Amino acid sequence: PGDVVITPVVKDAVGGSPVKIRLKMSTRVSPACTWRLSSDSLTFKITRESETVWSSLECPKMIEGADLVLRQSKPTWASVSWNARYSKPGCPQETDWAHAGWYHLAAAAFDGEPTDTQFRLGLPTAATITASPRAGDKPGDGSTKKPGDGSTKKPGHKPSGAVEPSGH
Repeated sequence: PGDVVITPVVKDAVGGSPVKIRLKMSTRVSPACTWRLSSDSLTFKITRESETVWSSLECPKMIEGADLVLRQSKPTWASVSWNARYSKPGCPQETDWAHAGWYHLAAAAFDGEPTDTQFRLGLPTAATITASPRAGDKPGDGSTKKPGDGSTKKPGHKPSGAVEPSGH
């Protein structure tokens, strides 16, 4: 097997949004080496039961290239992103979303042994919508305006200050 060891780590994955996959990388034999992270040097596959959900062989452009120094004594970290969708040959943009549940992720340098990790893809949280006050509404102003009725205040019983016409 090759000298590069890759261990994938996935935390807090949520369906419907990009999933960050952290790669912990080190060397097995050499004290240090330079290594280019790219679709030519790394492969990873996401599976659910026996089904392949996503493969870097189908979507190689999802792996951005980076030149790294890997060491035997201290791991080097990098990240790749999975769009939480199924992949197909040619990597079309609009494929089915992966469903919530447990998945396996196997990653390896092309000449290395794959390392497998299990992760849970959680349900996305629903957006919270908070109603904003309407223009002109103030807390405690006695407003009773309802949509469609032109009123804004309760009728008052205070005198208006207008002078009553005299009957003379």
